[in-house]
Amino acid sequence: MEKYCSLIMSPKHRSALSKFRCGVAPIRIETGRYENLKENERICPFCDCVEDAMHVLLYCNLYADV
Repeated sequence: MEKYCSLIMSPKHRSALSKFRCGVAPIRIETGRYENLKENERICPFCDCVEDAMHVLLYCNLYADV
């Protein structure tokens, strides 16, 4: 079992972290695959850069307040 699964955190946060680890988070870098978009076209709807896990977790102000 992965260490993050046993950490004390809300089920909501644990679920979100698991989705990032499994590559099924609802972010443009993942959903863009199904639309046959190139990686550089999978832009965050609120910023002007690729919406990947690093962007969502560290840089995007939209997700900072969630």
